[in-house]
Amino acid sequence: MTCLVLFLITLALALPTAAQDNDTTDVLQLCGRLQTEVVGLAKQNARARREIQMLRTANAAQANKVDSLRVALLNTAEQLAAEKETTATLKDAMQLSFAAIEQRAEQAERNNKRTLWIAIPLLLSIIAVPNLMLRKKMEFAITARKEMESEMLKTNQELLRLMEQQLSKVKEHSAPAEEDHSLVLALVNELARIQQNLNHMDTSVRGVSQLKNRAKAMFTTLNSRQYEIPDLSGKQYHEGDNMIATMELNEDLPEGANRIKRVVKPQVSYKGKLIQAAEVVVEINE
Repeated sequence: MTCLVLFLITLALALPTAAQDNDTTDVLQLCGRLQTEVVGLAKQNARARREIQMLRTANAAQANKVDSLRVALLNTAEQLAAEKETTATLKDAMQLSFAAIEQRAEQAERNNKRTLWIAIPLLLSIIAVPNLMLRKKMEFAITARKEMESEMLKTNQELLRLMEQQLSKVKEHSAPAEEDHSLVLALVNELARIQQNLNHMDTSVRGVSQLKNRAKAMFTTLNSRQYEIPDLSGKQYHEGDNMIATMELNEDLPEGANRIKRVVKPQVSYKGKLIQAAEVVVEINE
């Protein structure tokens, strides 16, 4: 940007002497406008790059969560040895589904890397390229972000389908099996993570609203089976609350105020008895 300014000033000084004053003023005004516009575009590009990095981090975390969910589901299959034939069929179907999910996750990672390699030369060319070309590349970065979100949406759709299958199994088991809450807790924790991802997605991406409704319906089903899962987001945190809290400073809050910013693991009770304490991130301004 500095080079552009120096070039324009030098050009102005080289104009014929008779029109030097007027032309210099015009060039300096044009230089100021171009400088302001380039700075604005640079900020927009920086925000787009941060959003791409956040999506990459979320995508990597999602792949790890898929592995955790697979372990929980396989453990549940072992506990249901009495239904050997049905369990074996379900296990084969799950393995095929997870293979498809992992392929989509790998594809999303490859798309993410390609997007980053496109973003790097874009940043280096902000000063040199015409404004029209810069805007077009910015639009491409936004499109790439939406495509990545669409891939993540497909992965969440597969996860919810598997989770809905497992939730129906919870209903079928006898009383002793119902007292083992490991599968339900795994489903609840994964549902909470999917909900947070969906809340940060662009609402214009097709299917986001539908997945939100499916996740909400699964929570409703769990509530009907006497599992209580309160929504703690935005609530005030009190010393002595039965939860694991990580504090983050937020000076935008009123002095002495706090609120729950994010729920890492929801609070879960069964028939009025706490079976999982919440893990939360709390914003506070001391």
